[in-house]
Amino acid sequence: MLFRLSHLSASISYWGARGVTAIANAMEKNNTILVLDIGSPHEEDKAKIHEAMRHVARMLEVNTTLQDFGLYSARLDCEAATILSQGIENAKHLKVLRYGSAMITM
Repeated sequence: MLFRLSHLSASISYWGARGVTAIANAMEKNNTILVLDIGSPHEEDKAKIHEAMRHVARMLEVNTTLQDFGLYSARLDCEAATILSQGIENAKHLKVLRYGSAMITM
């Protein structure tokens, strides 16, 4: 019997920007995961966070299987939030967005 992963929850993990980027890149081509919960990048370098959010935004745009996305404990500045919102806006297939414990700063 073949099992396919449909839900990936890594929201309490302390991913750096590289980890979030790696997950987003892998999810661009994934066609089995319907629900993805990831933590926010725990990173001090804003440029790295912005780059990670570009990858997440792209993933949300191109992955047509993903229906439910959670980004928890996010500490994003306005630029990172704007980048992410563009991906969300273009993710026509996404049905649920969970953004718990968020903090968006100037």
